[in-house]
Amino acid sequence: MKKATLFLVIAFVFASISSVNAQKNKFEKSVEKDGVTFLYKWKPSELFKKDSPLALVIKIENKNEYDIKANFEVIYYWKLEPKATSNEQEAIVKSKQIFTKNVKKKGFDTYEFTKEEIKDDEFYFDIVEIKIEKIVKEKK
Repeated sequence: MKKATLFLVIAFVFASISSVNAQKNKFEKSVEKDGVTFLYKWKPSELFKKDSPLALVIKIENKNEYDIKANFEVIYYWKLEPKATSNEQEAIVKSKQIFTKNVKKKGFDTYEFTKEEIKDDEFYFDIVEIKIEKIVKEKK
């Protein structure tokens, strides 16, 4: 009986910690176009190093019945002024699937943002120049 109770307590504590972490790392919706939803979150750029610079992670969800190719750019703004623009990003996403893309170090050589800037209310970004292309599968 004591082992069962101890197991339940440990399982409850682990579930609580996992739930808190899941809430903290939740993706937020950015934009939707042609049945494709773009979500984002910020996370440390280096695994297990919470003090590393933050990296933008974009999740692309294809709700269509067909595969797509998504092209887009990210523009970062600080105090209403554009400060950096990514290179054009490309992702192939299968029908009813989700693709996650880390935009870390892709075209931001001229400007680097601090964690404080990213967390500031005057910092924001836009996903722009979105092009969604249906991938037509060749029949054999």
